[in-house]
Amino acid sequence: MNKLTQRSCPRCDSQTLEVNRCYETQHHGDRKLYRCGACGEVFSQTRGTFLERLSKPLSTIVQVLKARSEGLGVNATCRVFDVAKNTLLNWERRHGSETLDLG
Repeated sequence: MNKLTQRSCPRCDSQTLEVNRCYETQHHGDRKLYRCGACGEVFSQTRGTFLERLSKPLSTIVQVLKARSEGLGVNATCRVFDVAKNTLLNWERRHGSETLDLG
């Protein structure tokens, strides 16, 4: 199981979690905040992943990285998904250290 789908508290590693609330990012991507039932820590669904502190919708980031992994060039990907080149390269650098099933 990868870090994005594994739900456990980053503080105490408990898996007793409940959705605290949902919020919308600046770019219209919905995210969830979880509360740990054991220690009370509140954290987002992307905490501790390469997606932490990114404001684009998760679905867009996954589509972009999937297109790149299927051979679409950097410039073409940026044009098709309307993403800045530096943004795309930053996502690829951050993603490089993690294993995530984009499929």
